[in-house]
Amino acid sequence: MSNEPSHLIVRYLSNEATPEEQEELLNWVSASADNQRIFQQYAVAWNKDEVRIPVVNKTRALQSLNGHIDLIEEESLKRSRPLWLKIAATVTILAISSFFVWSVVLSPSEIEYAVASTISGQRTTIQLADGSTVHLNASSSLRYPIQLNDDTREVFLEGEAFFEVSRDPSKPFIVHTDAVATEVLGTSFNINADSATVAVTVATGKVRVSDHLKQEILLPNEHLDIVRHSGEMNRSHVELGVALAWMNNTIVFDDVALDDAARKLERWYGVKIVLESSRLSHCRITGTYRGESLRHVLEAIHFTTGAQFQISDNGRVTLSGKGCE
Repeated sequence: MSNEPSHLIVRYLSNEATPEEQEELLNWVSASADNQRIFQQYAVAWNKDEVRIPVVNKTRALQSLNGHIDLIEEESLKRSRPLWLKIAATVTILAISSFFVWSVVLSPSEIEYAVASTISGQRTTIQLADGSTVHLNASSSLRYPIQLNDDTREVFLEGEAFFEVSRDPSKPFIVHTDAVATEVLGTSFNINADSATVAVTVATGKVRVSDHLKQEILLPNEHLDIVRHSGEMNRSHVELGVALAWMNNTIVFDDVALDDAARKLERWYGVKIVLESSRLSHCRITGTYRGESLRHVLEAIHFTTGAQFQISDNGRVTLSGKGCE
């Protein structure tokens, strides 16, 4: 059809779609059975060179997709619910619908996956079938198998999580973050995958991080940044207490640019922070805050940078001032 949003479908299947684009696509898919069929055809074609497509029960697949779409439409009718609940439900449903394409339509072994998602300001712990534990940070999502298969233990992460992996040399544990794979046998490590980089920090054991071109072996207290757009890998040594502070409900800023600090505070407190002047992004801050309120942290930023702050009724924070050189 001429009106099919092929660009949105491609961005969605390549994990590049923004939340707004995901919502637009799912609205289009839910509009008709023809749109659902077109979406399924794209999904199968997208992966045909990577996996062997089994005989698919199309009726079952369509019913499953319809079920997820019905949930979206049902949520859209509940206008009285708080905005953050609507966002959380939408994000979770979008994640489940995309994983449905893999597990029901594309997976030769018919592996069943579960999805755990957190919203801004929320953290959770997940116990996997092999005994491994995953601590999921705010605004993050983990797709993991409900039961183990015979060869590997593979999970899929968006956002940040700390993994405590049960040792099993016969079944490598692999964390996928887009094109980057982190493989271990039994260890503990942190992964933070944002829009610009994938960062891996090792607490115990040994970790292998690889993309399509190269790989690095990391040991305890080592940290690796992989730049998404270039694939560049930068290794360094870190202080684990700083790198893993979020697990102790602690925010640590160590000479951090104010705009980067603002993004971290957004995820931590579930707010939107706007810098009125680009010169504010030149300011750098240092500080440790454990269990502190947002207002307390903002007051500390004001004291060190001179930036004024205003918190609106809807939770939006505006930072203003002359900024820094």
